[in-house]
Amino acid sequence: MNRVLSEVDSPYNGVTFCFGKSYMAGDDIESDIHNYKEKIIMVHLRDVQTRLPTGASPEVEKRLAEMGYLEVQPGRGEIDLVVAVRALKEIGYKGQVYPEHYPSIAGDRAAGLAWVIGYFRAMDSLISP
Repeated sequence: MNRVLSEVDSPYNGVTFCFGKSYMAGDDIESDIHNYKEKIIMVHLRDVQTRLPTGASPEVEKRLAEMGYLEVQPGRGEIDLVVAVRALKEIGYKGQVYPEHYPSIAGDRAAGLAWVIGYFRAMDSLISP
């Protein structure tokens, strides 16, 4: 990201900061949020799991083997979402926040989205910078 941002030095050049992709790249999410603060124009909220959960079905095993990660409900994966959301609050982020690739609940995508929105609203109200 540094290279792209420095090669095109413009107030119109920014990044969509994805918690999941940053985590899977081995980045330090908290530090990156602080480093790119004025360049973050959108945040993708998601949580991922890179290890096979206990008692996983063959379908889950196959998906993990193919993709290298699983999309999981926020708070059930490996990303420290409290640290990430606190960092956004510390930099005064006021841009778009988008729940990306959220899992369905019992096959219901709308229920999954409602759960994710509720989770992050609760987290937002409980975390202070």
